[in-house]
Amino acid sequence: MPKFVVAYDLHKPFTVSENYVAMENFIEKSFNRAEKVLNTTFIVTDQGSGFSISNAIQGFVKQNQWSGDTLVSEIKPGELYVTLGGHAKSYSSF
Repeated sequence: MPKFVVAYDLHKPFTVSENYVAMENFIEKSFNRAEKVLNTTFIVTDQGSGFSISNAIQGFVKQNQWSGDTLVSEIKPGELYVTLGGHAKSYSSF
């Protein structure tokens, strides 16, 4: 099964609200380009801004009611990945 991996850093000095907007925009654009690829995997790192990436992604996924299983799991401090179910015939690299 294909995997689609995207890496993204949230650098200081973002405020919490700016981080949330940045993450929303990033996920939305990524999914538009990926066309909701099956087993899409996001790797996101947070450079100590105090912003909860996990909560933002969970909220954004729930808000948009994407189908398929959603997994948010910590890899190490400040880094996590999200695997979202979906389907696409093809996808582009970033």
